[in-house]
Amino acid sequence: MKKFLKVFLLCTIMLPFVGCFSVKQMPSKTEYYLNEEATMDNIYKISLNDILSQDHFQDVEPENDHYLVLEFKITNISSETQTIDVQKSFQLKIDNTLYPDLNHNKDTEIAPQESIMYQLIYDVNEMDHYEILFYSGIVDNNIKFITK
Repeated sequence: MKKFLKVFLLCTIMLPFVGCFSVKQMPSKTEYYLNEEATMDNIYKISLNDILSQDHFQDVEPENDHYLVLEFKITNISSETQTIDVQKSFQLKIDNTLYPDLNHNKDTEIAPQESIMYQLIYDVNEMDHYEILFYSGIVDNNIKFITK
């Protein structure tokens, strides 16, 4: 009986401490397609809304096959202003080559509960699909948007 009482008391004392620790979980789904909405770290909701192929951009022909135009809707679902870092947030990498966004986006602040449309333009060769990574600030924490 004394053993049972000791175990019960120990469990009762430890229960509040165990509840204080939380483990940050990665979303179970990390790959998204056109019009699928991803939630990232309870900070952003993001979706790839449109995919276009263009032969010209600002009256300039592409060096590769065409211009890939991607339009994202990004919503800040946090209570603080968030910044989309043009150099780090989106990355298109093909065969270990990082492609620059030709749209000359600037770092963009998004107020709480505000949504923006964010357009990226890449000069790329024709492929059956492209994979664009979105980073929320942590290198290991990314989601992938796949065009088809």
